[in-house]
Amino acid sequence: MRNSVYNSKVPLIAVKKLYKRDETNGFKFVVCIDGSKKSYKSLESAVALSFDERDSLLICFAPTPDRVAFGTTIKAKVEEFMAKY
Repeated sequence: MRNSVYNSKVPLIAVKKLYKRDETNGFKFVVCIDGSKKSYKSLESAVALSFDERDSLLICFAPTPDRVAFGTTIKAKVEEFMAKY
Protein backbone atom coordinates (compact mmCIF):
# COMPACT_ATOMS: atom_id res chain seq x y z
CA MET A 1 0.00 0.00 0.00
CA ARG A 2 2.77 2.46 0.89
CA ASN A 3 4.39 2.10 -2.55
CA SER A 4 1.03 2.71 -4.22
CA VAL A 5 0.45 5.89 -2.24
CA TYR A 6 3.80 7.49 -2.97
CA ASN A 7 4.27 6.32 -6.56
CA SER A 8 0.76 6.46 -7.94
CA LYS A 9 0.41 7.85 -11.46
CA VAL A 10 -3.39 8.15 -11.12
CA PRO A 11 -5.74 9.27 -8.32
CA LEU A 12 -5.77 6.67 -5.58
CA ILE A 13 -8.89 5.68 -3.70
CA ALA A 14 -8.34 3.96 -0.37
CA VAL A 15 -11.28 1.89 0.85
CA LYS A 16 -11.29 1.38 4.60
CA LYS A 17 -14.23 -1.01 4.63
CA LEU A 18 -16.25 -2.37 1.74
CA TYR A 19 -19.98 -1.78 2.09
CA LYS A 20 -23.02 -1.10 -0.06
CA ARG A 21 -24.97 2.11 -0.26
CA ASP A 22 -28.35 1.64 1.46
CA GLU A 23 -31.55 3.70 1.67
CA THR A 24 -30.26 5.99 4.43
CA ASN A 25 -26.48 6.22 4.01
CA GLY A 26 -24.38 7.31 1.11
CA PHE A 27 -20.65 7.15 0.62
CA LYS A 28 -18.25 9.69 2.15
CA PHE A 29 -15.40 11.00 0.02
CA VAL A 30 -12.44 12.98 1.37
CA VAL A 31 -10.13 14.92 -0.95
CA CYS A 32 -7.06 16.91 0.06
CA ILE A 33 -6.26 19.85 -2.22
CA ASP A 34 -2.83 21.46 -2.44
CA GLY A 35 -3.35 23.34 -5.70
CA SER A 36 -1.59 20.76 -7.87
CA LYS A 37 -3.08 19.23 -11.02
CA LYS A 38 -3.09 15.81 -9.33
CA SER A 39 -5.14 17.09 -6.41
CA TYR A 40 -7.71 18.65 -8.75
CA LYS A 41 -7.83 15.38 -10.71
CA SER A 42 -8.57 13.58 -7.43
CA LEU A 43 -11.31 16.11 -6.74
CA GLU A 44 -12.80 15.48 -10.17
CA SER A 45 -12.72 11.71 -9.57
CA ALA A 46 -14.45 12.12 -6.19
CA VAL A 47 -17.16 14.31 -7.71
CA ALA A 48 -17.70 11.74 -10.47
CA LEU A 49 -18.00 8.93 -7.91
CA SER A 50 -20.31 10.85 -5.56
CA PHE A 51 -23.27 10.84 -7.91
CA ASP A 52 -25.90 9.84 -5.35
CA GLU A 53 -27.66 12.63 -3.43
CA ARG A 54 -26.89 10.82 -0.15
CA ASP A 55 -23.14 10.91 -0.79
CA SER A 56 -21.00 13.52 0.90
CA LEU A 57 -17.75 15.16 -0.15
CA LEU A 58 -15.28 16.64 2.34
CA ILE A 59 -12.55 18.84 0.90
CA CYS A 60 -9.46 19.65 2.97
CA PHE A 61 -6.80 22.18 2.12
CA ALA A 62 -3.82 23.62 3.92
CA PRO A 63 -4.00 27.23 5.03
CA THR A 64 -2.45 29.60 2.53
CA PRO A 65 -1.80 33.34 2.75
CA ASP A 66 -4.86 33.95 0.57
CA ARG A 67 -7.11 31.13 1.68
CA VAL A 68 -10.29 32.99 0.67
CA ALA A 69 -9.13 33.07 -2.97
CA PHE A 70 -8.03 29.42 -2.74
CA GLY A 71 -11.42 28.46 -1.32
CA THR A 72 -13.13 30.34 -4.16
CA THR A 73 -10.99 28.46 -6.70
CA ILE A 74 -11.87 25.11 -5.12
CA LYS A 75 -15.57 25.99 -5.10
CA ALA A 76 -15.41 26.92 -8.79
CA LYS A 77 -13.69 23.61 -9.61
CA VAL A 78 -16.33 21.63 -7.71
CA GLU A 79 -19.11 23.43 -9.56
CA GLU A 80 -17.33 22.85 -12.88
CA PHE A 81 -16.94 19.13 -12.19
CA MET A 82 -20.53 18.79 -10.92
CA ALA A 83 -21.82 20.32 -14.15
CA LYS A 84 -19.68 17.87 -16.11
CA TYR A 85 -21.02 14.80 -14.31
